[in-house]
Amino acid sequence: MGQRLHVQVMKAPATDVDGNVIGTQTMFWDVTARVATEEALQQSTARFKKLFDANIIGIMLADLSGRVLEANDAYLALVGYSRDDLVSGRLRWDKLTPPEYRELDLRAIESLNATGICPPWEKEYIRKDGSRVPVMVGVSMLDNSTSECICFVLDMTKQKRTETQLLRAKEEADSASQAKSLFLANMSHEIRTPMNAIIGLTELVLDSDLTPQQRDNLSAVSESAEALLSLINHILDFSKIEAGKLELDAVEFSLRTMIAGTLKTLALQAHRKGLELVGDIRADVPDRLIGDVVRLRQVLMNLLGNAIKFTESGEVVLRVVVSSRDALSLELRFEVVDTGIGIPEDRQHAIFEAFEQVHTSINRKYGGTGLGLSITSKLAQLMEGRVWLKSEPGHGSTFFVTSRVRPAVSELIAAAMNPSPLDGLRVLVVDDNATSRQNLMDLLTSWRMRPMAVAGAKAAIATLKRAKGADSVFAFSLIDAQMPVVDGFELATTIRNEFADRAGHLLLLLSSPDRAAELAHCDQAGLAATIAKPVNESELFDTLMSLRLGSGDEAAPSLPARITETAHTVLRVLLVEDSLFNQKLAIALLKKRGHQVLVANNGREAVDLFFRHPFDRVLMDVQMPEMDGLEATQIIRQRESRSGAHVPIIAMTAQALSGDRERCLVAGMDEYLTKPIRPDRMYEVLESDFPNAVIPQAPPLKSARAVRRGAAPEQVTAVASPIPKTNGGLVDWSHAMTVVGGDIPLLRDVAAACLEDFPRWLKEFDQALA
Repeated sequence: MGQRLHVQVMKAPATDVDGNVIGTQTMFWDVTARVATEEALQQSTARFKKLFDANIIGIMLADLSGRVLEANDAYLALVGYSRDDLVSGRLRWDKLTPPEYRELDLRAIESLNATGICPPWEKEYIRKDGSRVPVMVGVSMLDNSTSECICFVLDMTKQKRTETQLLRAKEEADSASQAKSLFLANMSHEIRTPMNAIIGLTELVLDSDLTPQQRDNLSAVSESAEALLSLINHILDFSKIEAGKLELDAVEFSLRTMIAGTLKTLALQAHRKGLELVGDIRADVPDRLIGDVVRLRQVLMNLLGNAIKFTESGEVVLRVVVSSRDALSLELRFEVVDTGIGIPEDRQHAIFEAFEQVHTSINRKYGGTGLGLSITSKLAQLMEGRVWLKSEPGHGSTFFVTSRVRPAVSELIAAAMNPSPLDGLRVLVVDDNATSRQNLMDLLTSWRMRPMAVAGAKAAIATLKRAKGADSVFAFSLIDAQMPVVDGFELATTIRNEFADRAGHLLLLLSSPDRAAELAHCDQAGLAATIAKPVNESELFDTLMSLRLGSGDEAAPSLPARITETAHTVLRVLLVEDSLFNQKLAIALLKKRGHQVLVANNGREAVDLFFRHPFDRVLMDVQMPEMDGLEATQIIRQRESRSGAHVPIIAMTAQALSGDRERCLVAGMDEYLTKPIRPDRMYEVLESDFPNAVIPQAPPLKSARAVRRGAAPEQVTAVASPIPKTNGGLVDWSHAMTVVGGDIPLLRDVAAACLEDFPRWLKEFDQALA
């Protein structure tokens, strides 16, 4: 209804039989569809003409033979021809196409003949002046035509210029990234080399009989060296995280041992500021876990280090709880609580960004790069956890970090703790810090002891006065040395004089930064049983057991040297190492296992020695002058291929970047050790079975003594004067002699090499950080 129609009308006269016109006759046809088609065609033609004349894009009408029938001004400007050239027929599209693009044009024509259309393609045009212009061409056959087509041509000059710029920028970025990776690798190598000396010598001395205090001091040296290494790892980790190449390494570890070591490393820093550093691991937290202990320790070191740095008084507490668990894993929540300066709410999110700190004045006062929390956040995400905080300026902060780990098999099958000699024993805890008191109470209670805690000397004396019956006396008294009014030393003296039969064994908890002065004070007071704060659970338990099962003397026994057994099979080892100290250290470690060693100073010497002497293993440093370990390995493998031999080659490198291990393996090495070399790990790798090994049969080296290439025989066998013994010194030389198998020259050489190289290491350290 109401629709307008287009009709065609035909009229003719109507006549009678006599031929007279008596009217008209009219015929109508509905032509609405035809009119609509014509109007649409007119509109389409108008739109095309508008597009054609607008010159937004080059447009031409052509036939498949190469003629250009019509073109707009944009097309003519693109190819540099005039309209006269077009009219005269001098403009042909086939002449515009360079020879190398003719094949693409032929494919387009085939597609047009088959389907009437073809996909757009990129090519170049040769302009009238001979220059070239990059274009993209789209073509479609005209309706009802088998030879004519319409072409749309887009000038790609700007796009190609942008692509070139982007490609150049990418190449420059790749070059910069490669330079950065090389710098990081070299810096890692230069810093790890002196660290290898410090850690290696400390390991050697720790392998001797030491008093508890000596072992404690040397352990602190070792842990401090490890902390220096963490500085390097900090930089490397940020680079790896940026590149998305940081990977976790899940291993079995003891959570309590890891936390004890972490707290002990930071204890001196905290105690120098007068801070109480407390570790609080809840009793239901399992100890043997599977996870990346190195990264977890790094996260805790970052958070605890920051807490200590930004806290002027009070305490820093590390609390560990189980936040959730399922059949296969559990989520641990670590809480680092401090009484420091706090963080404004509007800055709490930003501090997890790289290079961000609360305020620029914070950097001026406290230092730091602003990388620690950014790395911590990224590591937490990798460990299927997260980091967040609660803080109020002036009232301290609590940082929370979660990590998902798996219980180790040994933890899952562990039976309930057997009855202990400590069961049911009463313990008096005297500590003015409430957090530390509660932590000790929880810990002792978990061992089925019966602790009682008081906040100071006055309360302790009152408690001991009331302890008269057999059931009320204490088996142990744990006394904090640093307390106000009456300190622990004075309290301990009073207890020994007046309440010796009620207080049990006295154990002082030491936290002064001047440990030597505290220990001297203990000697004067006749108190030999001490524990350093923050309290190490294992150390405290062992000390209590030692006192309980011993003769009653409070002096803890000296700890025996760690025994290194002789290997079941003596190996002939080629040690390839350019550092004199590392040579001495590796020789000492290998000889302790009974292995025979020959030394090469670089890869060139290694290749020469390898084919003149038989070896079972090769320890190959990677970075060396003249010829590096990778090249030396490749030469050895090439020559071995002729005989079918294959001697295992183990890489030793101070580099720790992603891809280093793969480079070593591709070069033909069988295993990979990262410096500083850990003796246990080196023995494990060196003495393991290598299925692909084919060892040449030959007599052993003539001398079991390590021989350094180029050394005169008298240098190898010379006997040095005895090393003087010291009274109360840090090193027990008699035991050090035992460690190196009585080899005085070797021990002297190791120490001398370390002292000789130390100035150079310091210089290289400064240069690497410059």
